[in-house]
Amino acid sequence: MLTGELIDAKTTLGWGLVNRVVPKNDLRKETIALAESIAEKSPVAVQMGK
Repeated sequence: MLTGELIDAKTTLGWGLVNRVVPKNDLRKETIALAESIAEKSPVAVQMGK
């Protein structure tokens, strides 16, 4: 971030900066699924994790 260099998705995944990489066409579906999974958890646990 400080260097302003662009980093491709494969590299960010390898470095552990992202949890997963999905095709652009699947992004909305995957985002909704992740949000639903988080919403099912205890709000207190989610808040502590943040």
